[in-house]
Amino acid sequence: MNSRATYFHVSKVENRTSIQRAGLIPQIKEFTNIKREPGIYLLATIEQARDWAFFFAMDVGEPVDIWMVTLPDDVDVRADPDQEMNEVYDSFVCSDAIPAPYIERVGFQHVASSTAEAPPLASKIGTGTSPSM
Repeated sequence: MNSRATYFHVSKVENRTSIQRAGLIPQIKEFTNIKREPGIYLLATIEQARDWAFFFAMDVGEPVDIWMVTLPDDVDVRADPDQEMNEVYDSFVCSDAIPAPYIERVGFQHVASSTAEAPPLASKIGTGTSPSM
């Protein structure tokens, strides 16, 4: 782990108050139809987070927040085991809770219309659909 490494996390706006109070807690709330371990899923750059937020908002049908996460020294991350995600993004997973003081909301994504142009990283997917995060 990089000491004080910075990552980005995307979550539904409805989770904003909970994140601001309790921080991020490893869990699976969305995408329960695919085999994923409970964790905090993180992206390496704000550009990747914005790209993922576009798809995530469309998938869940509601606006999402983008959070900057500065990892505490005692928290480790590992590469996301989801091969499809890592073909498009530098995706990571953290199994430890991240306290609220290490998290800052830095962006917002409304639900785009079905005719909205997909963000640049989408071209790496080839289908124009969202990866399975």
